[in-house]
Amino acid sequence: TEYKKHYQMGALPNKWRVYKVVRNFLVTFYMAFEGKSVEEAKELADDFTDELATAEVQGLQNLDQSAKDGLLEKPGFALARCWSAFVKDSVCKREFCGLLN
Repeated sequence: TEYKKHYQMGALPNKWRVYKVVRNFLVTFYMAFEGKSVEEAKELADDFTDELATAEVQGLQNLDQSAKDGLLEKPGFALARCWSAFVKDSVCKREFCGLLN
């Protein structure tokens, strides 16, 4: 059967790869659309990615530790939290989902 075959090919294996892809997207975005230099874009992307990673942990305070640990290891959860985080970047003053749109 072909069920899920194409969805699993090329999937990000862990949450650290998610943040690497998010960072790379932000570097490219800041250079292409905001005219930032490579160095400045990397610094801005690092800062915003760190804020998104911090936001991932927030909101899980009511869960027990084993549930929290399970969610925090899932790449899909990390990406969903980046998408839904209320954190705004310092350049465009937009949330991550707004930058993607």
